[in-house]
Amino acid sequence: MLSLGKNGKTSLRLVRNVRRNVIIPARRDAKSRRRRVQPVIDSNDVLDLDTIDFRKEKDVQFKVNQLKEFTRNLRDQIKHTDELRRKHDIEEEVTQGASSDVNDFDTDAGMILGAFNDNMTTSRTENNLSALLLSGKANKPLLPDRLSERIENKDLILRCLFDKRNTDFNPIINELYHSEQRLKGLGIKYIYSNILFNKFDKLSFKSLSQLDEMIMESVDNDATRLNCDIYERLMLSLSRVQTRTAQGKLEVCGKLRELLERMDITMSKKSFQPTQHMLNACVFTAAKAMNWENMDYFLKKFTTEYAIQPNKKTYTTVISFYNNLGHYKKAWQLFDSLKFLSLEHKPDTKVYNLMLEVCQKERDYARTLDLFQEMDDLEVEKDLKTYINAAKSLAISSADNIVSEGKSDSIRLMSWKYIHKIHEDPILSGQLTGNPRNNLLLLETMMVLSAYDGDVGICRALYYKYTNALFKIHFNEFKKYNMDNVPVDFVGIWKRALSAQMFNWLLLSYSKFKRSRLPLLLGYPEGSTLRRSIIYSVDYLGHGSSYEKSDIQLPMLPMLDLNDPGLIMNESKALWRFNLEYGGNVDIRELPNGMQTVTDIENLIKSQRDVNEFKIEISNRLMDWKANYVNHKILNMKSLITFLTIPIRLHEPQEFKLRLQEFTFQAFEFNDIVESQFAKLKSNQLQLPVVTTDATALVTDMITPPEFLLYLVSMKHKLATNCAIYEICMKAAIAFHDFELAKKTWKDRGKFRLTDSFQKLKPAERQQSDATFAQLMVEYFANEKMYQDALSIIFSSLKTVNWEYRMVKSLHKALLAIEDENSAARLLSVVNRKSKMVELEEEIKSLGI
Repeated sequence: MLSLGKNGKTSLRLVRNVRRNVIIPARRDAKSRRRRVQPVIDSNDVLDLDTIDFRKEKDVQFKVNQLKEFTRNLRDQIKHTDELRRKHDIEEEVTQGASSDVNDFDTDAGMILGAFNDNMTTSRTENNLSALLLSGKANKPLLPDRLSERIENKDLILRCLFDKRNTDFNPIINELYHSEQRLKGLGIKYIYSNILFNKFDKLSFKSLSQLDEMIMESVDNDATRLNCDIYERLMLSLSRVQTRTAQGKLEVCGKLRELLERMDITMSKKSFQPTQHMLNACVFTAAKAMNWENMDYFLKKFTTEYAIQPNKKTYTTVISFYNNLGHYKKAWQLFDSLKFLSLEHKPDTKVYNLMLEVCQKERDYARTLDLFQEMDDLEVEKDLKTYINAAKSLAISSADNIVSEGKSDSIRLMSWKYIHKIHEDPILSGQLTGNPRNNLLLLETMMVLSAYDGDVGICRALYYKYTNALFKIHFNEFKKYNMDNVPVDFVGIWKRALSAQMFNWLLLSYSKFKRSRLPLLLGYPEGSTLRRSIIYSVDYLGHGSSYEKSDIQLPMLPMLDLNDPGLIMNESKALWRFNLEYGGNVDIRELPNGMQTVTDIENLIKSQRDVNEFKIEISNRLMDWKANYVNHKILNMKSLITFLTIPIRLHEPQEFKLRLQEFTFQAFEFNDIVESQFAKLKSNQLQLPVVTTDATALVTDMITPPEFLLYLVSMKHKLATNCAIYEICMKAAIAFHDFELAKKTWKDRGKFRLTDSFQKLKPAERQQSDATFAQLMVEYFANEKMYQDALSIIFSSLKTVNWEYRMVKSLHKALLAIEDENSAARLLSVVNRKSKMVELEEEIKSLGI
């Protein structure tokens, strides 16, 4: 370094660099930063909950942390995949907008596919983002080489198989089917390993049929060249086919039978044993089709010809099949057989849950309690569905005093105990929050219990919470998938949010209401706490359920509980109208376009040659009006009967007649009115308009429509009367002591019996309907102290009605009360009479023959 000396002269000397020391902190122990969760190696181990002892809090907490880590990693993977997909979409737009010297997307897709097939990740001189992206994304080809060579449309392969979460092999199969070579020359082993075995999944029935045809073509239609693996994979794929139509399900069953017949040919040359998976696939498909013939064929085929006995999974499917078809006796027989077959066939939780559903449909509370106790004795684990099914079975059994043997309140109390158990048990409550379907089932069970108990307060609170929650879900879905400037489809949203079943339970609670009755839940502390928490969690003013640009709320009175029959009547009427009008977005009394004035009806009649064509045209228009103006998911016969029952039990005769007139019509009256009015209007004898006080019936030009037009339009929100309507009318006549209503109902039903609607019923159904109506007539006359008329009905219907004492109990007591012992004795002789067959058998026994 150059420096100055003592005398000012320059000299050279070496100056050392200054040494600096930097202290770097030691790295922290990695173990202190590591999460106390075992590394996720196998997702099956992570998701396996059978090995966890839920009684040990540490094990449960460890599994929760492990699942959280697994979920976090899975979320990151999905996010990474979505980013790659977005990059690919951006590259596609850039490629399409590039100059003409850049290759088109089809050529680019072919290059990418070639890079896949060659397992190459080298960079390209072109700025091809898709090629770089896809080559780095996959380590194996999207489609095997020998298959991709036979598909000319390389873009199709990329579009169908790029997204691993949403692959669609149906277009691939269709493209192969229409190719020149198809599957020729590939060999059975290649087809099985590269197509059938975990490669081509979720195929439609059409694609599977095409695939089966190509497989047979590859072996020159020689079934003996096939093997067991091919048949098994085809059958399993067919069992997974999703089809909604009954005809489509039967076609799948037919294809399975065809495969079994072909397999018999193969087994005549090759020695192999059909598998249990084949039987499960066939039984499962027959159960989905709800077809007894196919189920019987598959079971006999495998058990007798192939000597394969069903396993527990197969038997469970068969029990479910019996349950859905209503063959409850066969379900019980099979269930009892499972207990004695072997330990492998021992009924598990799923089987017991199915049998609890059978108890529910049979309304057998005794068997429900027996099954529940049996699960405890045999140490069968109970899950959430077990408690829900048992609670609902007991709730439905409590509806009828005869079925419940006078123990309705005790049975409902036991059902509520099961519901309390669900809320108290952390495992059961965890299953409840983890599955929205379970929440719905539990809420429905609570609705059933409160409805049959007549507890309007909790029932309307549950309905309000359910409907608003469902509306918010569908409303948010609409806003998510539509732009802000798109008008909200409130009709479509309410169509999915309004549940006919839940609404029927609410109507039933209205009809069961009694001011003097104390709700069952108020009889013990746990029930009071649960009822209070549910009722106070609802804000009927709608402060917590306001949505964007929507002030639509359920028309429910802002009261925590209703204790007045008049208020209940008004709220039921408002909710009925609200449900029929898709949340108030349409008006059921509004006149449709093209049917508003006298000229409209005249033009319609002039365009028809005869009354039959006119009826057909009106029927077609009514179908269109019903679809656009009325929510017929709610307007069904079951809900209408419950709606008409409310004024009967609350003793409102005028309201009952108004509801009956507005929402029902008689088919024979409709035909008579249409034919007579058609003849008048055809001959220019137009009926004068009638003055109406209904403002909604007026059109914009202030012309009042004729009465016939209003009658036709009203058919869109009316249901044709049937046996159930006449029975409810007779019950109303009994409750209101209305002679005119009883006489009119008697005459109208006599005319109804001559119509095609009644004659098309099965003989047993016609006989049962006649017997029920005759019983109601006897009850009416006994209630009105017209005993001789009641006896006349009984004696005149001896050939058609099998009278029992329960049917004439009120009449017999009334005869004894007035000391008419002669008539009472004659009545008992009718009840105690035996059929000629029974008398003949007793006579033979007495003779000792």
